[in-house]
Amino acid sequence: MNRFGELSLKTRLVAAFGGVVLVSALLSSIVYSVALVTTMKKSAKDKIEETTKVALTQIDQRGRGLEIYADLISSDQTFGQVLSFDSSLGISQKIEEFRQLSQADVVAFVPKPERYVEIKEKVFLSSGSEALAPFLKTSAPVLKLMSSDSAIIRRGWLPLDGEIYLLAMKPVLHFGANMGIIILALRTHDSFAKDIASATGTDIILFDEKKIFGSSIQPAGAPVRELPNQTEYAGGGSSHKLVENFEIGGMSYLAFFVPLLDLNEKRAATLAIEVSNKAIRETRSKTLRQVLLVAALAASLSGVIGYFLAKAISTPLHRITQGILSIIDRGDLGIRISGTFGAEMGILTRSFNRLLTQLQDAHEKLAASERRMKQELTMASTVQEMLFPERVKSFSKLELASFIESSTETGGDWYGYTEDRAGQNVSVMIGDVTGHGMSAALITAIANGFFKGVQESEGAIRKMLREMEDGTGHSVNGDVFLSRVQHLRDQGTLSMADLLALLNQMILDSTKGSILMTFFASVFDSTKSELRYANAGHNRPFLCRPQTDGEMRVTVLPSPPSSRLGEILDVKFLENSVPIQRGDVLIWYTDGLLECENQAGEMYGKRRVLNILRKAGSFSAEDIRNALVTDAYQFFGDQPRKDDITLVAGRVS
Repeated sequence: MNRFGELSLKTRLVAAFGGVVLVSALLSSIVYSVALVTTMKKSAKDKIEETTKVALTQIDQRGRGLEIYADLISSDQTFGQVLSFDSSLGISQKIEEFRQLSQADVVAFVPKPERYVEIKEKVFLSSGSEALAPFLKTSAPVLKLMSSDSAIIRRGWLPLDGEIYLLAMKPVLHFGANMGIIILALRTHDSFAKDIASATGTDIILFDEKKIFGSSIQPAGAPVRELPNQTEYAGGGSSHKLVENFEIGGMSYLAFFVPLLDLNEKRAATLAIEVSNKAIRETRSKTLRQVLLVAALAASLSGVIGYFLAKAISTPLHRITQGILSIIDRGDLGIRISGTFGAEMGILTRSFNRLLTQLQDAHEKLAASERRMKQELTMASTVQEMLFPERVKSFSKLELASFIESSTETGGDWYGYTEDRAGQNVSVMIGDVTGHGMSAALITAIANGFFKGVQESEGAIRKMLREMEDGTGHSVNGDVFLSRVQHLRDQGTLSMADLLALLNQMILDSTKGSILMTFFASVFDSTKSELRYANAGHNRPFLCRPQTDGEMRVTVLPSPPSSRLGEILDVKFLENSVPIQRGDVLIWYTDGLLECENQAGEMYGKRRVLNILRKAGSFSAEDIRNALVTDAYQFFGDQPRKDDITLVAGRVS
C-alpha cells in the first residue's frame, strides 16, 4: 500500500481505473458462475429427491409382493390342514412349493409350540437358507407376532451373516387359531441394486457399518472403507441426509442417504441414491476459464482507456505539483503558480495562489506572536526564579540546601525559607500547584507574596490585636480571617495551621476552586528544639536521625490526611510537632522527585531516596542535596521530565 502511494498520479489513475473494470468483470463473472452452478445443484437435488421417491416405491413394491404372498399362504386351508397333521415332511414340501410360487429367496415357517407335539421345536426353511433358523426361532418380533391371534403383517430389513434380507411375515390362522408364523424374504445383492438403479436412472448402494450388500457401481461384499469418510451414514438415527460431494471409485456424487429399518423400527442398513457431479464440475471448470478470459480482456482494455483518461487529468495537476515542490525546496511563500488551464484547474490554481498569500500573512503574524510569547515566557521564568531563596543558606542552628527544576518554562512548584528577627525560628515552606504553565506560576507567586507578607506584617497583626482589644478593630478579609486573628490573640503567635487556613482562603478567592495546591508549612524552633508543621495534602517530609552504627534511621513526619489549598473553604488544618536533635536531617520535596520516570517507564521511587538518606550520616545539607539530585538524574537519563522537581535538604547543627 505504501509503494502504491509513492507512484505518480498518472500511474495510480491507470491502476485504479483498470482495477475497477477488472474487479467489476470478475464479480460479474463470478456471480454468473455461482448462479449457474447453484441452479445446476438445485436441479440435481430436485432430481435426486424425485429419484428417491421412485427407488423407495420400487423397494415398497417388492415388499408388497412379499406381503401379498404371506397373506395368501396364511389363509391357505390346505396348508392349515397340513399343519394340523403335525407332520414335518408335509410342511417342508409346502414350504418349497411356496418359495417357487412366490419367487421369494427364502420361505420359512416357525411353529407355535403349544399347537404341536412333534414339530414344536423346529423351524422350517426353504433350501439354502438354514442360517436364518437360529434368528427366526429367537427373534423378538417373531415371538411377539406369534403371541397374537390377529392377522397382522410385519415387514422389515434383517442384516445377517454378511447379507441383508427384506422380510414380510404373518401369523397362519387355522379356524381362528394361530398355528405359527409364515416368513418370506428377498436376499439383496448386486442385481437387486441394479434393478432399482435401472428403474431410477441413478446409482444405488446398500450398506451398513461393516460392508456393502449390493451396489450398481461396485461388487457386493466390499468393506465400508471403500466409502471414504461416509461410515457415519451407515448406522445410527433414522433421518434422511443429503451429501453434495460423496466420493467413491474416483467419482464425486450428489448422494441421498435413506435408512432401511428393521422389524424393531431401528436402522438396519442404509440405501445411498447417487447422482454424478460430473456435469456440475465440468460447468464450473468451463465457467472459470471464461472468467479468466473475460478478466484478461477487461484488464487490457481498461489499461488503454485508463492511460488516456489519466493523462488528461494528471498533466495539469503535475504542473501544479512541480510549482508546490519549488515552493517547498526554496521555502519562499512569495512564489505563485502560473499557467493557463481549463475551468476546474484554473479555479484550483487561483485558489491555491490566494491560499499562499493568506498563508504568508498568517506565517508572518505567527512568527511575530511566537517571538513575543518566547520573550514573555523567558521573562516569566526569570521572574519566577527570583521568587526562590538562595540555593544554600546557613541559619543559626539549621543548614539548608535546595534544588528546583521546572518541566516547562514556568512551573507549579514553590518553596521558601526565612528566619525571624530574633534568630530563633526558621520557617520552611514547600508547595505544588496542579498543572504547569502560567496559571500555576501565578499561584506560586501568590503563595510567595503571602509568605513574605506574613513575615513582614507581624507587627501590623499585633497592632490589630491591640486595636481589637480597644474596640477600634475593623473586619479584615471576612469572618474567617477574624477568627484566625482571634486565635493569634489567644496563642500569641501565628501557627502553621492558621497560615494554611489564610492561604487557602486567598487561593480559593483567586481561583474559585479551579486550581489546587498542596502545601507543607513548617517552622524549626531552635529554643525548643522542635519542628512545628501543618500539611495540606502534600508529600510528608523525611526525618533522618543518626544511629550508633553510623547509618541514619529514616522516618516520615506523621500527618493526618487533609484537603489541598483552594479545594474547600471550611477546612480545619491541624498543627503537629516533633522533637529535633542535633545532627538530624530533614528532607522536604515535591512528588516529581519520586514519580518522574526513566526511558523504561520506571519511576525513581521512594526506595532509591531512602537508600541515599541512610548513608548520609556525615553529609552536609549541600552534600545530601547533590547526592539525591545526581542519583535521580542519572536514573532519568535523557527521558524528559513530566513534572517539576523540588527538593530542600536541612541539617540541624
